Amino acid sequence: EVLYGESDGVWLHLQREKRRSVEVRVATLYSGKKPLGKKRFRLADKCSLVALGISSDAWQEQVLKAAHRYYDLEQTKLLVSGGDGNQWVRHTFQRFGMPQEYVLDRFHLSRAARRAVGNRRKAHEMVEKLRQEGFAAVRQELMQQIEQAAGKEKEKLKQFYQYIDSQQDGLLDLSCRGYSSELSSLGAIEGNVDKLVIHHMKERGCCWKLRGARAMLAVCQHKETLKSQAFDYVPLEVPEKPKL
Repeated sequence: EVLYGESDGVWLHLQREKRRSVEVRVATLYSGKKPLGKKRFRLADKCSLVALGISSDAWQEQVLKAAHRYYDLEQTKLLVSGGDGNQWVRHTFQRFGMPQEYVLDRFHLSRAARRAVGNRRKAHEMVEKLRQEGFAAVRQELMQQIEQAAGKEKEKLKQFYQYIDSQQDGLLDLSCRGYSSELSSLGAIEGNVDKLVIHHMKERGCCWKLRGARAMLAVCQHKETLKSQAFDYVPLEVPEKPKL
C-alpha cells in the first residue's frame, strides 16, 4: 500500500568525447525496510535503475515503466519520495498519478546545516527543529544570524536559508504530517548510489568513453542476475602441502 522512491545523480568524467562529464541518474524503489540487526536494515522488494545522459521526461517515463513491471501500482495508496531537492530529482516520480509525500533527504539537510552553522551541536538542534516544526521554527533565528555574520559565514548562512526556504514542503517528518510512525524512513539512496556507480566508476580517477560507461552501468545494475545465471563457480581446492 505504501511505496518508497528515492533518486540522486552522479557526475562521471569523460575522455575523448565532445563533453567533459555526464550525469548518471539513479533511482531506488522499495516497499519498506526489514530489520537485520541493531540499527541495520535491508530494503524490501527493492528495484533500482540507472540512466546515462537522458532528459528529465525520458527519465520519468523510464522510472514509471520499471515500477509497473515490478509492483502492482493499483494497490499503492501512497508514494513517499525523497532526494536532495534538485528539480529533476523532485520530478522523478511525478508521473505516478497517486498521492505523494516528498521528504528532503536527511543526509543533505544535515550536511547543509553543518556547513552553514559550523557548530555540530547547534546544527543538529536546528535540523531537529526543522524536522519537527518546519521552516517557521528557525526562520527568525537564521535571519538574526545572517545579520550578525560577515564575509564567507554570511554567504553560507544565506545559502542555507535559501535552500530550506525552497524545500519547505519536504522538511517535516512523516509522523509530523499526520501519518503513522510505523512508516519507514527514507535515506537509502546514498548507499545505493555508492554501490551502483561510485565504487565502480568514480574511484582512482576513472574517465570513461560514453559507450564504456553505458556498458559498465548495465553490468553494475544487473550484477546479481549475472552472478546467479551467467557464471558457473567452481569450488576452490586447498593445495596439499608438500611433504618434507
